[in-house]
Amino acid sequence: MVTEAFPCPETIWLAEVLRGEPRWPPQNMDKNAIQRVLTAANSNDVQELLFTKLHSNSIWEQLPDRLRQRLHDAHRHAIARELFLQEETAKDLDALAAAGIDVLLLKGTALAYNLYASPALRPRRDVDLLMHDKSTAHKAWHLLEQRGYTRGDAIGGDLISHEYCCARKVPPSAGVVLDVHWKLSNSHFFAQKFSYDELRCKRVPVPMLGSGAYALGAVHALIHALFHRAWSLGGNEPDRLIWLYDIDLLCRHLSREQWDEFALLVATRDLGPICREGLERARECYNTPIPGEIFAHLKPQHPRSNRQLELMRPGPGRVLYEIQSLGSWRSRLRYLRGHLFPSRHYMQQRFGADRGPALIFAYLRRGWGGIKKRALTWQRSLR
Repeated sequence: MVTEAFPCPETIWLAEVLRGEPRWPPQNMDKNAIQRVLTAANSNDVQELLFTKLHSNSIWEQLPDRLRQRLHDAHRHAIARELFLQEETAKDLDALAAAGIDVLLLKGTALAYNLYASPALRPRRDVDLLMHDKSTAHKAWHLLEQRGYTRGDAIGGDLISHEYCCARKVPPSAGVVLDVHWKLSNSHFFAQKFSYDELRCKRVPVPMLGSGAYALGAVHALIHALFHRAWSLGGNEPDRLIWLYDIDLLCRHLSREQWDEFALLVATRDLGPICREGLERARECYNTPIPGEIFAHLKPQHPRSNRQLELMRPGPGRVLYEIQSLGSWRSRLRYLRGHLFPSRHYMQQRFGADRGPALIFAYLRRGWGGIKKRALTWQRSLR
């Protein structure tokens, strides 16, 4: 039920509005609820959607003036920000295309331009780009660096992270942030399910971002949205209404043939349990129309398939499942070593230490902090 994933009344009301059932005043909310509604809308990344849904409904005139003004101001800011992002993203994509670098847009930006009535309705903190392989991503970095981007600190290692983040300031705006990926996910379990060439064969254009802009096809985008949500939850992020709204819109745009393709891919790649959970949650939240027979194809393919749900939960089960998805013990040991002992470059950027006692102390400090963080996470997961 919606109340299980989003127990606070403000978030429940937001879900009601997004599925077309607005009412005011909401039940179980006191006179101080306006700020909590705005906070919940912001943390769920649905503030712009909330404005659009309410403004087009007769309930708009019943809302408190303060709420209407805050939503209207946020909407105007989102439109201005989107115009800037659209122009800058198109320039970056054109530059990459001119250099012969093939790119697929992922997640929020792709969905904003191909699914939503206006891209400003889909907030995102960065632009996610998928490239063919690591060498292509590094080639792209040389170009992006020339365009004024700088890279942030991130744990290195082939088995730890399959992306880098870079940012470019464009005064007076906050700038642009790119996440450049060379695998579909940082999860080894999921990253190995689809090759870049397979995804590219089903790509779709994103005309508003230029002639060279492409994104995942609808079926791959739905599978990716379902797994991205699951992986984020396992990373100790709270569930968000916007993730489920993405899933809802993707489902509503699938044809009968695409649903059949989705069912076949999920079954053959053994992604049934995670995809089923996400679809059920979207249906509970937004009454998402899903063909009934689809769920028959989302059954576990093997006795251990249900264990993939561990990826959605913070704790040792998630780490163990990821380790087991690596093919060899050598890879598993490299994975653990990369987590426990990041590169000197990362330690220098993160802690300002690159040699001698300072580096040893930085490793100890990082290790102790990680132990405390994971202990708290596992403790919460057992409640």
